[in-house]
Amino acid sequence: MERLHRSLHLGDFSLNAFADLSDVEHQQVLSWRNQPEIRRWMYSAAPIAWEEHVAFVARLQGDFPHGYWRVDQGHQRLGVIYLNRVNLFHRQAWLGLYGNPELQGQGCGDKLGQALQALAFDVLGLHALRLEVLADNLRAQRLYTRLGFTREALFRQYVWMDGQARDVYVMAQLVSEWMGSGSPAL
Repeated sequence: MERLHRSLHLGDFSLNAFADLSDVEHQQVLSWRNQPEIRRWMYSAAPIAWEEHVAFVARLQGDFPHGYWRVDQGHQRLGVIYLNRVNLFHRQAWLGLYGNPELQGQGCGDKLGQALQALAFDVLGLHALRLEVLADNLRAQRLYTRLGFTREALFRQYVWMDGQARDVYVMAQLVSEWMGSGSPAL
C-alpha cells in the first residue's frame, strides 16, 4: 500500500500525494472540494472543516487502502484524483476526481482521468477501475464515457441527499479496454 502514499511523475503530470502537500496547498485543495459545484455531486455534500481535512490526511498515511493526489501539469494545478477501496490482490479499485474550479471547461477532467488511468493500470498494475456517479450527474457520465468507462449497474435510491433518495450508476473499465482504446502515451 506504500505506493498509494507517494508522489510521482507520469509523463508531463506530477502526482503530489496528499501527505507531501504543504498546509497552504492543502487549504487550496480543501477550497476546491468545498466549492458548491463540486460538493453537490459528493455523497457528503456538506462543507469540510479544516480540522476534518487534517484528520483525514493523517488517516491516509496509515495502512489505509486509499490514495489521494493533487495533479499538476507544468505550473498548472489541474485538480485531485483518488483511488478508494484499493485491492491489490484482486487488482481493482474505485476512483474519484474533481477539478480545479478555476480551470472549468478547459479539459481538466479528461487530463485527470488520463492520469488516474495511467496510475491505476501502468503503475499499480490494476485490472479494473470502478466508480460511482449520481444518475443525474450527466456531465461526469459523459466524461467517464469519453475515457472509456461503461455503465455496469444501477443502484436504485442508493444515497440520501438533500432530503431525497438518489440513484447511482456504477461504471467500470478493464485494463484491456483501456489498452484497446489507444491509451494516451503520457
